[in-house]
Amino acid sequence: MGYLVKPAIGYELVLASTNISDRFQGNGCIGFMSLNTWLDTVPTGTFLHNDDGITLLPSYMVYHDITVFIFGINLEYKILDRRFTPVVGADIYMNLIEYDYDNFVPNLVSSSVTNEHAGSFSILPRIGVSYEINERFLFRSGFGKNLGFDNNFNSIYFWKSYFEAIFYF
Repeated sequence: MGYLVKPAIGYELVLASTNISDRFQGNGCIGFMSLNTWLDTVPTGTFLHNDDGITLLPSYMVYHDITVFIFGINLEYKILDRRFTPVVGADIYMNLIEYDYDNFVPNLVSSSVTNEHAGSFSILPRIGVSYEINERFLFRSGFGKNLGFDNNFNSIYFWKSYFEAIFYF
């Protein structure tokens, strides 16, 4: 996906039932992210089958309104029992990707598709740091590598950095 879409900022709302002092934390999350392609027009190829055989025709696609809806579980472990500590964790994500695109084969086909859907599943091992400001406020930051696949079993790999500001009620 890194060849098709630009890096983007995603937003997640984390729902937790743990205490700020717990060394192991397991949380659920929902979120979204809006993506844009590197190119306005993505070159593709289209195979034309006819009596003369198979011909590869130049074609292109224009993607727009790419939105990712995120559903996940965040697992994290504080290595030290201190206010500032390194952390290790893993996120498990299911994503629903919704997008629109226009498909063009010059002099042959022009079509538009709206509300196309795709799905993906991934595990994101990560490392970072955690800092407890007080009994109710916590900052976390780090990075990880997404290891996943889409609904056609195509691999999806990318690096993710994260910053969290967490308030405990």
